[in-house]
Amino acid sequence: MSEPRHVLANAKHIHIIGIGGVGMSGVAKLLLEKGHRISGSDLSPSPLTEALHQHGATIHSGHAASHVAEADLVLVSTAVPPDNPELVEARARSIPVLERRELLAELTAGAQVIAVAGTHGKTTTSALLALILERADRSPTVLVGGVIPERGTNAWAGRGEQWVVEADEYKQAFLGLTPRVAVVTNIELDHPDVFRDFEDVLAAFREFARRVPAEGTLVLCADDPGAMALRNELTNGRGILTYGFSQDADWRAFGLRPHPGGGTDFQVAFQQRARGRFSLRLPGEHNVQNSMAALAVAHELHIDLDLARQVLAEFGGVARRFQVLGEVAGIAIVDDYAHHPSEIRATLAAARQRYPGRRLWALFQPHTFTRTKALLREFAQALASAGS
Repeated sequence: MSEPRHVLANAKHIHIIGIGGVGMSGVAKLLLEKGHRISGSDLSPSPLTEALHQHGATIHSGHAASHVAEADLVLVSTAVPPDNPELVEARARSIPVLERRELLAELTAGAQVIAVAGTHGKTTTSALLALILERADRSPTVLVGGVIPERGTNAWAGRGEQWVVEADEYKQAFLGLTPRVAVVTNIELDHPDVFRDFEDVLAAFREFARRVPAEGTLVLCADDPGAMALRNELTNGRGILTYGFSQDADWRAFGLRPHPGGGTDFQVAFQQRARGRFSLRLPGEHNVQNSMAALAVAHELHIDLDLARQVLAEFGGVARRFQVLGEVAGIAIVDDYAHHPSEIRATLAAARQRYPGRRLWALFQPHTFTRTKALLREFAQALASAGS
């Protein structure tokens, strides 16, 4: 359902169905900062909903039609089914309803959007970019899919024109964005409940990339065949930058060397010209790739590389992305949201870098039935190396 433009700006009381998700909780935070009255519901309370409550939102546990009675706009998460009683009631009352795709279009209208898309690495890359822009006094508005410890939140409203947005492909929500700069970290089959196969996923990313205007820039991982497929297909004159470990990447990382703190030192070259050594506290080659994406965008936005170098050296990661919780009886406990076979492989490799010579155990919680069923063999192969 498509609602008239500006319905979000004119709404006084906004109710959010699925407010506890990391994406919609960030939206709620931004809307609270803009002065809207916010209520919301989710199946159970969480630290995210508690934080929203402390900022003035009314939070309901569970869903009931009565929760939307006073709302003049309803926002709905992509995870909410069409028979949700609050959604059904809102439509029955003719209360305007915005789904995530429409919501993003409304929120970012007129802004200079830097969107980070991809099957993996979106949150870390988005967080790095947000902190780099902050350090450069750009005062961006930020909406990412994980809590950034330096700010204690996953979203905040800035004073500048630039937005850093984690662009989620689920139900093609990212097609609500018109990014000035778009990053695609990688493309793999995921969300099999909405995508039939890899070609279906690629088609969605192709449409996302086409939303970058001719004067914009598409930033692609040169190491990923899916991302590079976009480069081969899009020839409308928009700028294209590549990054990664590949010899022909515009922004190339090489000379990787683990350092004693568990992170990685690496050399950087831009179009074959050396740009010096960089250091990252986070372990894993995938985090070096994420850092290279952030450097490419920072340079494109005319941000000093030495400033970006400092942010990378200080960056401690994002909540639930290789988050070290502590040690008990000599056993290090690490929390990671890895819910796809490729992410599991990258996380286990990072653990071996951070804790060389130590036995590695993986406690895995499957995330969605459809993904687990579709990728069961790949999950088994990815987890097989744990326990050694």
